Amino acid sequence: MKTTARDILKDIGSQLAYHKSVGIEKYPANEGTFALLNHQPQEGTLRKVKAAVSVDTPLARRAAKSEVKKDDSPLDTVPSGSLQELGNEIAACTACALAEFRILPVAGNGGERARLLIVGDRLPADKGTRLPQTCVFGIEQDRMLARMLDAIKLPRSDVFVTNVIKCAVPLARQPQAEHVNACYSYLQKQVAVLRPEMILAMGMIPARMMLSRSDSLSRLRGRFHSYKCTDGRKIPLVATYHPTFLMQNEGMKRATWEDLKLVARQLNLA
Repeated sequence: MKTTARDILKDIGSQLAYHKSVGIEKYPANEGTFALLNHQPQEGTLRKVKAAVSVDTPLARRAAKSEVKKDDSPLDTVPSGSLQELGNEIAACTACALAEFRILPVAGNGGERARLLIVGDRLPADKGTRLPQTCVFGIEQDRMLARMLDAIKLPRSDVFVTNVIKCAVPLARQPQAEHVNACYSYLQKQVAVLRPEMILAMGMIPARMMLSRSDSLSRLRGRFHSYKCTDGRKIPLVATYHPTFLMQNEGMKRATWEDLKLVARQLNLA
């Protein structure tokens, strides 16, 4: 199948939307950037590029506005079951259109009695990509997360890692608001089953969704928040950058380390 300019522009739009969803708000300037800026496109080309990168991506718009409609059912009234049962539900889920493009289900993995729940946005994957069954954020991203947990001496058995979106789908297949809403009930159930001592939201999407805030991630990180359950319980929550963002912005690792120290302090690891 021949790749057209429109296909390329749509891919660029999807990539930019994903970067925004994981908290990437700026790009470093280099020679390639200036060459692109100095390029004089043919008449009408710039207008087409702008239209392409603003392609209808409700997840990106939702990230900017943080207007996600959440399940109105109280957290503690959601049948909890077990993590295995939830995994089976997620694997068979057809609640939204993403199921048609699912490469594999991503319920998450970790300890049944996890003290810390880590929530990211989603796992992008293409057909033919070989991913470990335990993969949640991405191969290299998961390795980085493992190093972070080692740094604060938190055993992996005390951690459960999951995503807002429970299906791994191609990067170009941007989740929309209704897909996020469909998945949110599973996250509610996971919180109900795990009853973690603390939540670490990695990336702008989970941070804004779980806190019902529209602030930028840079304003949310660096301090404690509360994830409010409808039964009145409050779970301490810290927001920080996603490993995908850190792999492209190494300068933000110091700030993330400060956030991890908050986690360690709350869990009495320091």
